[in-house]
Amino acid sequence: MNTHEKQARGVNSTKQFLMGLVLAVAMMVPNWILAAVPAVENDAASSVLLNSAVLNGTLTLDGAQVYVYWGETDGGTTFGNWGKTNDLGVKVVGSWNLTAINLLPNHTYYYRFYATNVDGDAWASTTTNFQTLAAAVQAPINLGSCSNFTILAATAISTTGGGIINGDVGLSPAGSQGIPPAQIIGEIHNGDLIAAQAQLDLTDAYNETALRSVDRITLTDGQNIGGETLAPGLYWSATSLQITGDLTLDAGGDVNAVWIFQMGSTLTTAAGVHPADPLIPNSRVILAGGARAKNIFWQVGSSATLGTYSVFKGTIMAQASVSMDTACVTDGRALARTGAVTFNGTSGSLPQEIFGPLSIQINAPTNVATYTSLTNLQNMGGTSSDSIGVTLITLRNSRDVALFNCTGTDNWMLNGFQLFQGENFLDAIAYNTLGNCVTGLLQITYGGDAQYDDVLRSGNIVQELTFPDPLTPGTTVPVQWKILSYVPVISRVYSGVAGGWTNFQNGTYQGVSNSMWNLNGRHANVYSFDCAWRVPQQATAGVFNVWFNVAQMDGDQFMIAVIPDGVGTRHDPTYTKLIQRTIATDGDGSISLNDPDTWDSARIFETVAQHKERSAVTITDITMPDNLVQGTQVTCQWKVQSYIDVNAQMLVLNVATNNIWLTNTATQVGSPVATTFSFTDRTTGLQYFAKEYTFLSTFTIPIDAAELGKHQIYFRSQDSANPASSWMSENLAADVDAQPVLKNGMYGRLIERTFIP
Repeated sequence: MNTHEKQARGVNSTKQFLMGLVLAVAMMVPNWILAAVPAVENDAASSVLLNSAVLNGTLTLDGAQVYVYWGETDGGTTFGNWGKTNDLGVKVVGSWNLTAINLLPNHTYYYRFYATNVDGDAWASTTTNFQTLAAAVQAPINLGSCSNFTILAATAISTTGGGIINGDVGLSPAGSQGIPPAQIIGEIHNGDLIAAQAQLDLTDAYNETALRSVDRITLTDGQNIGGETLAPGLYWSATSLQITGDLTLDAGGDVNAVWIFQMGSTLTTAAGVHPADPLIPNSRVILAGGARAKNIFWQVGSSATLGTYSVFKGTIMAQASVSMDTACVTDGRALARTGAVTFNGTSGSLPQEIFGPLSIQINAPTNVATYTSLTNLQNMGGTSSDSIGVTLITLRNSRDVALFNCTGTDNWMLNGFQLFQGENFLDAIAYNTLGNCVTGLLQITYGGDAQYDDVLRSGNIVQELTFPDPLTPGTTVPVQWKILSYVPVISRVYSGVAGGWTNFQNGTYQGVSNSMWNLNGRHANVYSFDCAWRVPQQATAGVFNVWFNVAQMDGDQFMIAVIPDGVGTRHDPTYTKLIQRTIATDGDGSISLNDPDTWDSARIFETVAQHKERSAVTITDITMPDNLVQGTQVTCQWKVQSYIDVNAQMLVLNVATNNIWLTNTATQVGSPVATTFSFTDRTTGLQYFAKEYTFLSTFTIPIDAAELGKHQIYFRSQDSANPASSWMSENLAADVDAQPVLKNGMYGRLIERTFIP
C-alpha cells in the first residue's frame, strides 16, 4: 500500500473520530489501535528459491499498519519509486513476512518495510536485497518430423465448421480426417509413412519432456496458473493444470527462453469471454519480453481441452486427446499420441513467426509519439499488417475504463475518440486470427476542460451494492457494486477486522450507464464493478468491515466512496462509510492474498490538489426540524469535512412542481476545525489533513399553497479560493439524516422535509 490515513489521539467528538473514513484514501485501514510512533526493521530474506522468497521484517511496537515495498529497483523512502506493495495489516510486536511469488530466476530484488499508526510512521533504516536462484536453462524439445504438424492424431480428426489451419494435418494409423482440405494451408497425411514417422517422433518428444527434472518448479495439483506471470523454466504438477484468466510468459528479453509444463493428467482452459468485454477471453496465454510460441511445450498426461474463445500458445503433446472448442485460437501445435484431435476453433497455426510479423502504425492525428489536442474528441487512424490477416483494431485510453473497436484493419479509423484533461496515453492494439496482438502508443495532451476540477469535487458514491451475508470461510461469493462519478474510475473492495487481517480485491469493470445528475448538461456516469470475493479463513467467527475504494485510472490515490442510506445493508454503527458482514463459522486462520496493485507510476496524471478535490465534500451532521409551518423562519445547520476550503449553499426543491424555489448561500459558523484525518501522497510521502466546517442557513417558509407538501433539500459547495468555480452537490453518508430520499435513481444527495399550513 502506498497511501495511508492516520488518526491521532485526543479526538474531541465521536463524529469527528468516525468521519476519518469519509475522506480516507483507499489503501488505508481503519485505525482501531492507538500507539506511539512505530518502529520497524528489515530482516534477511529466507526460503529464496527460483521464483519465490520470504521477505522478513520485525515490528518493535504494537498497533501499527505494516506494509512491505519491494521490486527490482531500490525505491528508498519514496513510495512511488517502488514497483510493488503489500499490506500486511494491523500488527503487534513481532516478526512479519510476505511470500513474494512469480519472481524471475537469477534476479536481484529489493524490499523495505514501512509501518504507520495514528502517531506517526517509519521506514526500515535500510533497504534489503536478495538474489533468486539461477534456474537451469531448459533446452527446447526436439519434435523431429512432427514439428511440421499443426494437428497430429492417432484415431480421428474432426471439426464442426472450424477455421483455417496453418500447417500440416496428420493421422496415423489411417482413419477419419474430417477437416475439409480448403481449410488447411499445408499438407494432409492420413495413414502414410510421413504421418507414421511423425507419431514415432511425437512419442520420443513426449518421453523426453516427461523425463525432464533439473530445477523443476512444483505447482499445486489442479492449480490455476491464469493470472500468473511465469519466468522461463520447467513447471510440474502431479495431476492437472488449468488456465482461467491471463497466463503471461515473460522471457525477460531472451528470445530463446524455453517453458516446459508437465502435468500428470489434464490441461483445461476456461471457456467464454469476459461479460463486460467480448474482446477479452476468459483464458489467454500472453507472451512478453521476447517469448516465442515455438519454445513453449505442454506435456499432458491424459487429455487437453481448450475452452471456447481461449487464446493458447505452444505445443501440446497429449497422451490421449486434444479438444479445441468453438472460437478458440492456437499458436502452436495440437499433437495427440493415442486419441483424437477435435478442432472447432477460429484458427490453428504453427508458431506465428513462420508466417511473418504483426504490426500497427498510428498515422492520425500524428505519426510521432506525442500530440497536443485542442478538442476532447479526437479522430484516430492508421494502418496495420500481418501475413495471415488482421482481424480487429481496438483503442484504449489510459484515462478511461472502456475499450473501443475501430473501423477497418489494414486501414483503420475511429472518429470522436474521447480525451480527458491532462495526459492521455493511447494504446492502439491490432489482433490477428491467432489472437496475437501488437500495440502502438501515442501520448496526447488535452487542456481545454475548464470544469475538470469542478466535477472532481463531486466525489464518488456507491449506488447499488450486492454483498452476501453471512459468509462461510474459504468460499468465494459474487460481489457487485456501482459507483457514481463524473470521471472514469477503477474500484476495489477492501475488508478487515479490528487489530487483525485486512484484504483488498480489485473490481472488474462491467460497464457504464448515464445518470440524471449533471453539471450544465454534462452528466455523471454510473460505473459497474464486480469480483469473486474470497472469504478469509477467519479463525474466530464474527463481524468484519467492508468498504469500497475508488481512484481515477492512474490508480495513484484511492479514496473511500460514500455508502449512503438505501444502499447495501448493515451499515457500520461507528464508521459511516463502511458496512458490516459476518463470517459464520470458524476457519483455519489464513487470509487471501491481496490482488496486484494497479498503480502505474509512469502514467500519473492527477495532482495532489486534485486528490483533495476528488475526496469531495461529505456531510457529517444535519440539524433541521420537520413539519415546517408556512410563514415561520427555519434554521438548518450542517457540518462537512473537506480537504479544500469551501463555501456552501442549501437548496429546496418542491417535489410536486419540480421547482427549486430556494437557493440560500449559507453562513460559515466559526472557523474550520482541523481534524486528524489525513492522507499521505504515495509519490512524495507528504501528509495532508482535512478540516471540518459548520454552515448555517436561515430562511422563511413561503405563504403559498403551491409550496405545501413534501420538499427535497440538498446541499452544495464551492471552492472558496475560486469564486468562478461551479457549485457541486455535497455527499450524504448513511445515518447523517433521519429522512434521506432517492431522486432520479440516485442515492446519497437529498433529504426530505414536509411544509404544512
